[in-house]
Amino acid sequence: MRTTPTAARSWREHLDACLDAGLTVEGINGEVAPGQWEFQTFAKGAKEAGDQIWLGRFLLERTAEQYGIAVNYECKPVEGRLERLRNAR
Repeated sequence: MRTTPTAARSWREHLDACLDAGLTVEGINGEVAPGQWEFQTFAKGAKEAGDQIWLGRFLLERTAEQYGIAVNYECKPVEGRLERLRNAR
């Protein structure tokens, strides 16, 4: 998946902010749809897991603001068969 320089800077900055805040980030990866990224946190216990995802999302919103990027939390924001997007590249 190709990534624009702005997108690469934004997700790296978000990852750094999460790690600086003490979040347990297990991974970050690009998805099939262009511009769609996800990050995974891991914590033991429901309370800690909930706190980590909320803080991670807060940091994501603040980072996105700096780059003029909109955040969408829908799991599949693109309708239709995403395989076509993968094969079109």
